[in-house]
Formats: sequence, C-alpha cells, structure tokens
Amino acid sequence: MTITELEFIRLGERYKEIKDLPKKGFFLGIADYIEFISDSPGLDAIVSGIKEIEKKTLIYFEKSLVKDLQLAESNLYKIIQENKFDFPELKKTIDDYEEIKSERIQSSASKKEALHGGLAGIIRAIKGYKNQINAFIVIDQEGQNIAGYSISSFYQLYEEELRKFREKRKTSIWGSWDSLVIVYLLIKKYEEELNRIDPVKDFWKRLNFVGLHGEIQEILDNNKGNRLKSVQDK
Repeated sequence: MTITELEFIRLGERYKEIKDLPKKGFFLGIADYIEFISDSPGLDAIVSGIKEIEKKTLIYFEKSLVKDLQLAESNLYKIIQENKFDFPELKKTIDDYEEIKSERIQSSASKKEALHGGLAGIIRAIKGYKNQINAFIVIDQEGQNIAGYSISSFYQLYEEELRKFREKRKTSIWGSWDSLVIVYLLIKKYEEELNRIDPVKDFWKRLNFVGLHGEIQEILDNNKGNRLKSVQDK
C-alpha cells in the first residue's frame, strides 16, 4: 500500500507541529501524531511492514519449533500411556506443562520457551527409562550418562533469533514506534485497550499497563516528573 498525496500533505503539516508539542504537552502531542499515522493506511502499512520484515526469520523458526513441540508432546504422552508410567513427580511435571499450555502459569520467557522447558521437565521425570525415551535424550561420549535433551533442532535457532529481535526492539525505528504507540494507547484508548488485555492470561502485562496509565496521568496533571517506562510483549 502506498501513501496517498493527501496523506503526504497531512504528514507534512503534522511534522511542522512537532515544534509546538511543548506548548500542547509533549505526550498529548505525540498521542495525536500517532493517532494520525494509525488512521492513515499508507503510513501505518509502511511502519508495520518494516517490523514484519524484521520478524520474518523469527516467525519461520517459531512455526518450525511449534510443530516439533506438538510432535514431541504427542510422542511423549504416547510413551507414558503405553508404558503406564504413573508416579507423583511425573504427574506434577505434566500438570505444570498443561498449565503452561493453558497460560495459567505466567513466565518472563516466551510461551515457546516455556513449553520447551515443560516438555524437558517431563522427559527428566522419566529419564530412568532410557530405552523408551531414547529419541529425546543425548548420551555423553562415554555412552553412559544423559548429557542433554533433544526436543527440537529449531529451539536454539529460535532462542537466538528471539534474542536478536528483542535487542532490535530497543534500538530500531520500529521498536521506538512500538513504544510511542503505547503512549497513544494510554492517552487515547486506555479503557478499550485495558478491556482487551486478558486479566488472567496477561495479568502482569495488564498490571504494568494500569501502572503506566497512572504514571502518565500524573505527568499530564503536572504532579511529578516523567518516569514513564516502556512496556514490552512476552
């Protein structure tokens, strides 16, 4: 999608207004500017497109990892059922894994990382049965002990690409844009966005969003200096 001539003219007019932001209030001015771009399909498509390009490799690794995790889960549950494994440690690890899947357990890790860790926990619980789980374990050079677990060849690739993406989010133009959008949501769409954030699955994100709203309201009311912090998606 391209920028229309009208959008280009309006963008120029808004750009000139930046010098007047302190008169209106910096955050109110930024919110108006972000609202304009979001309401202009051509401009919004450009900003979103840059981010999607940056995420292309991450999305590929993520999809590949998800397929492997689903296959690993299916095979592990089949092994457990066929061998009638049933003991407290295993039951607890399975319960933990199911809670991660249902997002009842909140984690600072991405959901894919948490799921991988949950499956590794199930494997560790039955590590004494090497013959049954040989497809998931890595044996040391002596051929005696378990040196690690193999669930997906994409896991390390995904982790590394996710780390790079998170770093880019801190320094890139599109990352800065995401932070500015938060200002817009806090000022212009607070109630709507708050209702969109699940109070159970996204408890910490919602709590952080409410806290940020309180911070920015105090700034707008001139009650204290700017201590606005950025919000990041898990």
